[in-house]
Order: sequence, then C-alpha cells, then structure tokens
Amino acid sequence: ASDIGQLKKMWKKDGKQYMNPTKLRSIIIKIYQASIFPLASAKMEADANNHRSGKARFPLVDYTVMYFDTFFGLKQLAQQNMIRTVFTLMELYQENNDPVICLFVRLCGLYHPLPTKQVTFCLDTIELTADILSGGGRIFSKPSAFWAQWSTGKEIYIPRDLQDDLTALIFHI
Repeated sequence: ASDIGQLKKMWKKDGKQYMNPTKLRSIIIKIYQASIFPLASAKMEADANNHRSGKARFPLVDYTVMYFDTFFGLKQLAQQNMIRTVFTLMELYQENNDPVICLFVRLCGLYHPLPTKQVTFCLDTIELTADILSGGGRIFSKPSAFWAQWSTGKEIYIPRDLQDDLTALIFHI
C-alpha cells in the first residue's frame, strides 16, 4: 500500500488499533539493532561500516520496511503491524510527549523530515552516548543495556564528566 488513503482503509479494516507506546519504542530499538538478513550486520553496525568506508547510511525508512517484511514473516502480518506502527507513530508524534518516538518519526521523514546530515549527526550522537555509558565501571554493562533502558522512555542520567567526554567526541574538540 503506497498511498495514505489505502493505508487508512486497511487500518479501518483492522479496527483502527493503536500500539502501546512502550511496545512501539521497543520496536523502534529492535529496528535499529536487528539484523535483517542472516549474514547482514545490524543497522547500527552497517551504518558504522558505511561511515568508515565513506558511504551514506542506508535510509532508515527503507530499513524499517525491510524489518517488518522480514521479522513478521507473513506478508499480511507484516503489513498489519506496519500499519499499526505508522498510525501510532502519527498519533504519538502529534501529542509530542515522547522524545524517542518523535525523533524516530523525524529520522524516517514522516513529519518534519531532517536533512540527511542531521539524521547522521543524531544517530551518531546516540551511538556514541551508548558506547560512552557502557563498559567496565560505567552505568551500563554493555550498549544493549543502554538501548533497553532508552526504549522504555526512562530518563538516562549522564554524569557531568561523561557529558564532557561525550561533547568532546561529538564535536571533535
């Protein structure tokens, strides 16, 4: 279904069901961390590899569609979950209460799309934050623990010294 009218008809047929915001945040993180093909890297790893080789990131919206097609197996189930996700994203973006969901909507270009350079900057910043806060003696034992907490929408406290380290890395100071 390529146009919004068709999507609305399908959504209405599905009973206009929305997704729980916590489940939606979890799906957003899974989309970003999941391997789509058995031999492919996760999106964040693929983006890092592309960055190292001077290539652009694979568009998040295209990756998201592939995620649904791959992880929900049956085409009808994938389509149903995609439609619920899109309409829940639209609804929650309008409420403007959830920064994780609002950022994802903008990164995918559903509303107020960000230029590619800003998308890259945002994603790089989030990845660096996960790396800096993870490891021996840090807040999280590994980056996946950061992503797990981030997906719940709980605030993540960053100590002042780590804020300085993060700022220096992000802005190459």
